[in-house]
Amino acid sequence: MYNIEIMPLKKDIYQSPTEYDFLPFRINTTYKSGFELYFSFEKFHEVDEESGIITEKSIHPDSFWENNIQFICDWMVNLNKFPIYAGFETDEFMANDLKSEFDHIKADYQNNKIKNGNIFFKVKVSEAAQLKTVISPSYMVGSWNNFACWSFNDFDVSFEEGEYAGSFLDIVINSSNPKSTLIWIAYDGHSLVILSNEEELSALENLIKNFPRNTNIKIKIMDEDRNPISE
Repeated sequence: MYNIEIMPLKKDIYQSPTEYDFLPFRINTTYKSGFELYFSFEKFHEVDEESGIITEKSIHPDSFWENNIQFICDWMVNLNKFPIYAGFETDEFMANDLKSEFDHIKADYQNNKIKNGNIFFKVKVSEAAQLKTVISPSYMVGSWNNFACWSFNDFDVSFEEGEYAGSFLDIVINSSNPKSTLIWIAYDGHSLVILSNEEELSALENLIKNFPRNTNIKIKIMDEDRNPISE
């Protein structure tokens, strides 16, 4: 079971995204719509056998991450918009293992050292069988607040000196396709930001339509400070 809370973003955020510090990059495309998808911790009740006291607890963070990764993979399979292009940065130690994994699944990829000393991967996922091998590490590094994103169109990334958390780089996303989508892993991996010009992702009803069947969904409206004010 997946628990997802959807918050539509204000128009001025996704039409002028460079003005908002919650997007740690610059993009050259004005998008039609924007949403933030929050992963909700699944709650369960534990009963103490001796006292009978009922305690509400959350699932372990490792299980939370695994559940989120599986949701993303199931969602991408339902959308069936291959190839998917993943871009993310990681350290050199992890990069060596990833090269072997991507070679094993025969995925096309590029890896380049960037100015902060990290390695930036761009990986082309051509089929569903390759998906989890690529989504898992990109979600992981995104939850560490390194930059990680996916798109259904090829894109170029340039890096300049910047002041953003995680990479400390000014990351510029360039896409020549007017019908494009950018999905970015937000703070600590607790949510995804979706900016899109594509029909399947720019309308709320279409976005939800392609979620896995076993998904509980809540819609939230935010105030000026991006705090939820209604459901």
